[in-house]
Amino acid sequence: MKRLFFTVILFSLLLAGCMPLAAVPVSSTTSNGGGNEPTIEVIPADPTEEVLPVEPDGGIGGPSTPSARWVAYLGTDGNIWLINAVDGEKKQITSDAATFSSDNTATVVTYQSPKWSSDGLFLAFERQIGTPHDQGYEFAFALMVYDYDTGETKIVIEGQQTAGFAWRPGTHLLSFALASQPGYFVTRGGVDSSLATGISAVDIDTMSGSRLVAPENGFSLVNPVWSPDGMTVSFDELLYMEGRGNFAFYDFAAGKYTAWNKAIGGVSWAPDGSKLLADYLNYMPNYTERVFQINRDGSSEFQLSPDAENSYAYNPLYSPDGSQIAYIQVTGMEPDMVNELVLIDAAGVTRPLTKLTQVYYMSWTPDGQNLLVATGNYPEVKTVLVSLEDGSQTELTDGWQAAMRP
Repeated sequence: MKRLFFTVILFSLLLAGCMPLAAVPVSSTTSNGGGNEPTIEVIPADPTEEVLPVEPDGGIGGPSTPSARWVAYLGTDGNIWLINAVDGEKKQITSDAATFSSDNTATVVTYQSPKWSSDGLFLAFERQIGTPHDQGYEFAFALMVYDYDTGETKIVIEGQQTAGFAWRPGTHLLSFALASQPGYFVTRGGVDSSLATGISAVDIDTMSGSRLVAPENGFSLVNPVWSPDGMTVSFDELLYMEGRGNFAFYDFAAGKYTAWNKAIGGVSWAPDGSKLLADYLNYMPNYTERVFQINRDGSSEFQLSPDAENSYAYNPLYSPDGSQIAYIQVTGMEPDMVNELVLIDAAGVTRPLTKLTQVYYMSWTPDGQNLLVATGNYPEVKTVLVSLEDGSQTELTDGWQAAMRP
């Protein structure tokens, strides 16, 4: 049962892009003792913050020093931690995580999805608090931000269940989507467009809110993913209670909303936003998924991962400078499943890096020299550094959802 529960949580995260994106909640749960009224986007104004250029090795604040390469991750105790990849020093960000009790009478506190702002000054993550009552649990949701310089953590969004969040590169603008409102799904594939919500944001410097993208086609927008230049945000148009929605994006330079009217799974944008990677993993894998590179206008779709029997590929990620691509190739089924990390280098040469029995999460290090990978047999999940040079693995810590500070 534990294995099944962990697999479900894992797949929800993979559907959110594996880059760090949250699961796609399909309904909001009241968190403030109220009824089932739709949650309203409390968004007063449009953003005016300048988008600063993002340096490939460290963001607007510059690269980390060699003596400190901090990695944020979700520990096996359920709390958010930092570990210095250089000397192993650890810092605990949260300390109140609590799992379900055997009799379901204790309060549950869970955290997930730590994500750094592009300058490494702020770390955002989600918190859920479950309070037991006669009919189960009532959950309260919050989006929180840790200030690296001051060591302080504050709640920036409370009482709103998110459906993915992401920092706008070059800014301190934390964008987010909302879970679908009660009554949003009318029939399978049919929604109440009056309850559709868009992509919103909070400026962490001023704590002011804004709406970034309105739901132009009548569907709620979920799973925001930014291009590294900060000028394009993509998302899913929420169609069903399960699986991915159709892919769409908003171009801030052109002021234009573009919908592809098809689901393409997890995506990763090239640094200049000219093209993207997609895996077409829209629900549970059916072993036909492959990795593709596609121009932003939908043209020149090119298959990168090979066709192979009893195998699929997913979670493609551009390196920070866009010169390399990493993805996961899965062959076979449990208990004989093999996960292989595959690299396409700057010369276009495809080569396997290493084989693992399980892969739960993957991200690049800011210097583009290593991959942070969560692996192991649950519950003994570890984060390891995988060298692009030779595929060697260096165990970093117990836990997963790791992201290195820029």
